[in-house]
Order: sequence, then C-alpha cells, then structure tokens
Amino acid sequence: MFDWLKGKRTRGASAGITVTPALPQPPVPPPGRLAEPAARQARGIGYNPDLIGQYHEDHRRLLALFGQATAAAQAGQWAGVDAALQRFRSALTDHLLSESIRLYTYLKQQVAGDPEAMALMKSFASEMGAIGRVVIGFLDEQKDLEHAPQRQAAFLQAWADIGRTLGDRIVREEKTLYPMYRDRP
Repeated sequence: MFDWLKGKRTRGASAGITVTPALPQPPVPPPGRLAEPAARQARGIGYNPDLIGQYHEDHRRLLALFGQATAAAQAGQWAGVDAALQRFRSALTDHLLSESIRLYTYLKQQVAGDPEAMALMKSFASEMGAIGRVVIGFLDEQKDLEHAPQRQAAFLQAWADIGRTLGDRIVREEKTLYPMYRDRP
C-alpha cells in the first residue's frame, strides 16, 4: 500500500496484477562508435593559497582555548574547564586532521624528489602524530573534572607541560614546516 501511495507501483485493471514501471536505461552509443571514457581528474591534493593562513588562525584559537582552560582551572571553575577542554579537543582534532590530509599529503607529493625535504616533512608528521595521541589521551582522561577532585590537583601542572609542548611545536611548524608549503609547478 505504501508503495502505491508513493507512486512506485500501480495496480492493473485486473485484481491482483501489479505493474512496476521500467527504470530508465542509459543511452547506448550508435553502432560502430564506442563511448568515450570520462576524462581523468588530477590525483592528489591541490595547492590552497589560504591554507597556511587558516593554520595560523587555528593556532591562535588553540592557544586562546588553552588559556581559557588554564584560567578556569586557576579560578577553580571546573565546569568551565570541562567546557574549554571539549572545545580545545574539537579544535585540535579538526586541525590535526586537516594537516594530515591537506598539508602532509600535499607536501609528500610535492617534495617526492627531494630526500631532505621528505625526511623533514616525515619527521614533522611523525612527531605531530605522537604529540596528538598524547594530548588527546590526556584530554580523554580529564573528562568530568568538575566531579573529580583527585584529578583537579594534578591538572594544572600536566596542562602546563602540554602547553609548553604545543607552544614549541607551533613555533617550529610556523617557522620551518609551513614555509615548505608553496605552489609548485
């Protein structure tokens, strides 16, 4: 009955006969002519002139969120810490995913013939993967700090260590890695 209401089937004049409309068929090329294959698209990641500017903005946002979590913890506002950590985790995850796909993939294809540049890019990617796993793991352990006074006491010191590590990484990315990203012929 629902099929009939949606117009997918129609009942014939005789009782019990159901007619299903034929599906449209793709066009067939005339005899003697083969259909031309679709043009291939370029493989890989293309250059985006706005990408590095977006990453600089991501870094500023991450640092601001880091500061919000720190200030809330120093004030003993653990609900605010929880909220800031959730926003920080989301922003960090988005940034790391974008770098992994858009930056490292592009650089890999662009510096393929330069062993030094490839080694540098791979070391940055590997290091960031390790840092990302540690930071995300830490953030996952800090969920619901508002109701965990035993974790609150240790939070600020561990959070400061993470801040130093991320701050150092941001400086090195912006100074060394990001200048490698440029439009190449």
